[in-house]
Amino acid sequence: MPSDSSSDSFLWIGPSGGLWTTPGDWKDLTTGDAASTVAPGASSTVTITGPTSGAALIIGGTATAGAINMSGQVAFTGAVTTGGLDMTASSAALTVSGTMSATTLTAVDNTDTITTTPNATLTLSNPGPIAATLDVEAQSSISLPANITLN
Repeated sequence: MPSDSSSDSFLWIGPSGGLWTTPGDWKDLTTGDAASTVAPGASSTVTITGPTSGAALIIGGTATAGAINMSGQVAFTGAVTTGGLDMTASSAALTVSGTMSATTLTAVDNTDTITTTPNATLTLSNPGPIAATLDVEAQSSISLPANITLN
């Protein structure tokens, strides 16, 4: 599937269990297209709003974005690479079931939760202070720089 090479902004409109690479699961906020013709790419900013209770919004497949802004409960099951992950919404809950790599992480609310399921890997190269709860399940890993502050 083609991905966007511009710095467009996208909103997830797909179902739980949808694939990142399915263009119709995204609304291109920059062009105003109700259903995008391309999936977000390395320079794109995406917004994903999961439910605040019940089962998490599950997004699968290989994902690349310049920035991910998320709220609610969101679970990624594939390989995700992003320049920035923003979890500033109150009570955001991220579940990583595959691999996720983020340069920066903004998780300043102590009601936020980051969970890695068995065999998952989360790499944060320059996250800044983390106030979220980290739940690292058996046989999974979170890689953090040596100068990280956990609140």
